[in-house]
Amino acid sequence: MKQQVIAVVGSSSQSAGEWCALVATSGAVPAPKELGTSAVIGADAWVVALDQWQAPMTHGFWLRSLPAPIVLITPHTLAAQALAPLVPQLKVISPPARALHELADMLVLALAGAAGTLVVPAQGFESYGMRGATAWAH
Repeated sequence: MKQQVIAVVGSSSQSAGEWCALVATSGAVPAPKELGTSAVIGADAWVVALDQWQAPMTHGFWLRSLPAPIVLITPHTLAAQALAPLVPQLKVISPPARALHELADMLVLALAGAAGTLVVPAQGFESYGMRGATAWAH
C-alpha cells in the first residue's frame, strides 16, 4: 500500500510547519503548500488550517478547486458549515483543539470517501452522549 501524501496549508509558515508535523505523526507524507495555491495533482487529501482572523467563506472559491478530500481546521466551524454544499471535497470541519488530538482519525474519515461533511464538535462525543454528537452537512 502506498503512503498517503497530504497537502498541508497553514495560515502562516509556522502554522503550516506545526500541521505538517502532525500529519507526519499520522504516518502520511506532508506536502506544505501556500494558502490559495493552485490545485496540486498527486495529493491524496488536503489539511487546510485557518486562524481566528480568517473567515472560511473567503476561501470558498479556492477550496472548491482542490481535487482531493479536505479537512478544514478553523475556529469558525459554524460559519464553515455554509461551505459544505459549495465545496464537494470538503469532508471534515474541525476546531483546532480537536484536530490537534484527532487529525489522524479525521484524515481516515476524509479519505474514506463518504458523502457529506462531518462537523466535529468542540467537545468530546462522550459529553453529548453520542446522540447528536456530529452533524453531517449536505
